[in-house]
Amino acid sequence: MMNYITYLFDIGFIKKHIAEIIRANNQISNSSNFLIHLFDAYLWNGNFEGINKVYQELDKLNKKDVIYGLSQRLDSLRQFQTNLKLSDENMQFLLKTFLDIADTYRLSHSKICCEYYPDDDINIMILTTNDSDFVRLAKIDGELADKIAENKHLHDKAFGVSIRYLKSEYRVIT
Repeated sequence: MMNYITYLFDIGFIKKHIAEIIRANNQISNSSNFLIHLFDAYLWNGNFEGINKVYQELDKLNKKDVIYGLSQRLDSLRQFQTNLKLSDENMQFLLKTFLDIADTYRLSHSKICCEYYPDDDINIMILTTNDSDFVRLAKIDGELADKIAENKHLHDKAFGVSIRYLKSEYRVIT
């Protein structure tokens, strides 16, 4: 099952990847590699209760370093939402829009993260992928910005969106 889940992630079938992770949750939950995928599935869906359960399972496996890394990503997302005073509905809209783009264009190894630059008070939501066709990514980036601009509830919010190449390397956590 993990091979299939990883395969979906590798080829950019992100929605199917998420569905299979959630479906397999009761079968594989003692694997830290699986729990990292489950964290991402919950993050894409804004399921913070599920993320807390992932932390508990990783704690049982004594994976403090993994918890720390995942917590940083979650904290950046929450800081983004807090800084912009986004409602949960608007945050869900952003996550869904990013997910739709990642899945539509089959952006492999897609993950969501946020960055904040306090000196300039700039907040950015980022979709990372290991797709390195930069011309293609620039076009998709423009479409992402256009889709988000369609949401009138976000017109008074100042933030950036970006799709970035991020080389993914397989790392098996034991």
